[in-house]
Amino acid sequence: MVEMEKTIASRQRFRRRYIGFAVESNRFISRTDMNKTIKSYCHKILDMDSRELGISLVRFNGKVGIVRCRHLYKEKTINLLNSINKIGEDDVKIKTISTSGTIRALLRKNKILKDLSKRNSSRKF
Repeated sequence: MVEMEKTIASRQRFRRRYIGFAVESNRFISRTDMNKTIKSYCHKILDMDSRELGISLVRFNGKVGIVRCRHLYKEKTINLLNSINKIGEDDVKIKTISTSGTIRALLRKNKILKDLSKRNSSRKF
């Protein structure tokens, strides 16, 4: 019986949400800096690890990006992104644009995020 419960728990999957956001900054923000900032704000604001929330930076070009999270933590992730006001030494403002269940739908709904599509990007994801 215990073994059956373990297999059920291990099969439980989380639905994913993709959140598009834009960064207002005076300089170019690197993907590494953005990733480090998201992880540190997870610890600072939510007192949780980014892996617990399922948060990861999927795409980022310096001005706009897409973050993936678990559906249960969508609102916390949006609040986290909106609360980021410093990346490194630079003052920034992050504005969330939209949320969707797939990257394709997110790109289709938002003209700002069109730059992140695979067809327009030189970097392979």
